[in-house]
Amino acid sequence: MTYRFLSPALGDLTEAINHYDTASPGLGGEFIDEIEATIRRIILNPEAWTKVSPNHRRCRTRRFP
Repeated sequence: MTYRFLSPALGDLTEAINHYDTASPGLGGEFIDEIEATIRRIILNPEAWTKVSPNHRRCRTRRFP
């Protein structure tokens, strides 16, 4: 399975990485690592997560809000 970020989501992700790096150098890298780990969990078991609507599920990261 492959995935991609739409442009608005990629902009939000970049903004979040920069925010965490500003708060603490290197934290942005840890954030993107957590995002990638979460995406891998979703790919491995896409139906395991809480339904929030008929076509959408929510999977939260473990470390970052």
